[in-house]
Amino acid sequence: KYRSRSDFIAKNMSTFEWLDVFHDLFRRSLIINGLDACNTGRLQPVVEVMTRVVQDGIEIEVKDNGAGMDERTLEHALEPFFTTKEPGKGTGLGLSLCSSIISAHNGRLSIVSHSGTGTSATVYLPGIETHSETNA
Repeated sequence: KYRSRSDFIAKNMSTFEWLDVFHDLFRRSLIINGLDACNTGRLQPVVEVMTRVVQDGIEIEVKDNGAGMDERTLEHALEPFFTTKEPGKGTGLGLSLCSSIISAHNGRLSIVSHSGTGTSATVYLPGIETHSETNA
């Protein structure tokens, strides 16, 4: 039924629990990864966080001017335990868990990156529908 423990956690959290966890994962996974990628010494590190309201939800984009990812790395970036960091610096769970939680709430995480040009990670979250009762 569940592909992984993170899928189980993601599908069984309330909206408020999810928002709290998402905020922490977002900060740790997307922003910290962006800052880590910028620590190459070649440019002044820049990590931008942009939000957009789209027709049926919101998008949050985190863009950095770091080293970027080659095609092979990008293919595996959302897999559990995949990391490019040296031992002891990362577990490889942040992006995977973030992606699982976002997917379980009908959202998506997409990453665009090319070696040497930085990375852009965009989170799409659908709007929360509200229903009001009308008395007839």
